[in-house]
Amino acid sequence: MVTTTCYCKKAKAIPRRCSAKEWSCQLPCGRKLLCGQHKCENPCHAGNCQPCPRVSRQKCVCGRKVAERSCASPLWHCDQVCGKTLPCGNHTCEQVCHVGACGECPRSGKRFCPCQKSSESVLRKISY
Repeated sequence: MVTTTCYCKKAKAIPRRCSAKEWSCQLPCGRKLLCGQHKCENPCHAGNCQPCPRVSRQKCVCGRKVAERSCASPLWHCDQVCGKTLPCGNHTCEQVCHVGACGECPRSGKRFCPCQKSSESVLRKISY
């Protein structure tokens, strides 16, 4: 016999047979779920908790829209064009809802002198 507590450690330790030392007290688990907002409501259990079954208001990755979404899948993309000013200072990002930096301006580039000894950043005209 061994004295052991349940999976969630809420119940008082009790003597159990070595072959059946793991047990559930059947109280709600109470561990914080991966969403970081809710607690596990399943009865005391072994292993990891199930994904959060709840829904909450969440922002898309660019932060422009808020929607009711499953807590288990918090990263989502809206249909909005980013619109942030690009490093060139003259144009805006045309990517749809994205994570991270916008990147370089697709309308600017380097122009080289015919002798290839010097270059200069210039704004290219792009035909549509």
